Amino acid sequence: MTPRFNHNIQNGSGDSVHVSTTLENIALTTLSGYDGEDLREGIKEAKRMNQDAIISALADAFNKPTGIEKQVCNDIAIRQEMGRNKYGTTVAENPEQLRFWLRNLYEEMLDGAIYAKRALIELDNTNPPKP
Repeated sequence: MTPRFNHNIQNGSGDSVHVSTTLENIALTTLSGYDGEDLREGIKEAKRMNQDAIISALADAFNKPTGIEKQVCNDIAIRQEMGRNKYGTTVAENPEQLRFWLRNLYEEMLDGAIYAKRALIELDNTNPPKP
């Protein structure tokens, strides 16, 4: 009988999901895109991994965003690096007070409203809204 690994994993929405799988399924999921000998080697490697590493790899694969959400996550990572380079710190490490963060958020939202209004005017000029 093939051993199964049972574990609860928290997904990106914070929900706990029960996962029951085999090492072969973990390897197939983790190594999708590989074929032939590479896949067989990947399965062997998965069998050599300890259970904690397998659970961690499974959780990482399960929590990966896709589609638009993946694009937003990539944009966040890029902006975080830009901020580190510009300010020498991350938002989490920045010691500013709450009022500073709320003021910055408010100003960014005002800018966003201006950008949205400008885009709507451009759309209305090229395709007037129907009554």
